Amino acid sequence: MQAAPDTTWVVRHYQRGGLLARINRDRYLWTGVARSRALREMAMLADLSAAGLAVPRPVAARIRRRGLTVSADLITVAIPNAAPLAEHLMHAALAPSVWHACGRAIAALHQAGVWHADLNARNILVDEDADVHLIDFDRARRRSPARRWRHDNLARLRRSLDKFVARETGFCFAESDWQRLQAGYREVFAEDLDAAGL
Repeated sequence: MQAAPDTTWVVRHYQRGGLLARINRDRYLWTGVARSRALREMAMLADLSAAGLAVPRPVAARIRRRGLTVSADLITVAIPNAAPLAEHLMHAALAPSVWHACGRAIAALHQAGVWHADLNARNILVDEDADVHLIDFDRARRRSPARRWRHDNLARLRRSLDKFVARETGFCFAESDWQRLQAGYREVFAEDLDAAGL
């Protein structure tokens, strides 16, 4: 794949989180090339990008094996002038149309049968044109678009936003914003999200 001369790439080095990261920062058990996180995410992004979803375009993946463990990196095309939803909300409220676009972007992902393992306010990017992009498909999986896991995905995002409200003074998120996100989502999946507690 050849990039335009002014294309910027993002290199993501896979790292562990939580307590395990204290003793093992970036090594994973070797289970074969096809099952490596980097190649799985690259394949997922290639499929979603080709289908026209608002995700980063993959460029390359690298796996470095050492004995029974492996470390990995993924390169994607940077989304120009974009920042995480959470970062935007630290400074100002977003237009209703952006929340609506968030709902539509998530619904498009779900309609494609993709469960996002970590749908949170940092993994949604908003660019300078107010376009919405979804990132971090490290542990994403393909599933039939069942109502339960889709609602669980949305509930995870809502918990993320509520946590920011609780710990960040002046975080600009209101119930009306969530309702607009739901409205965008309903344009793809016409169902009663309120009945599901969302």
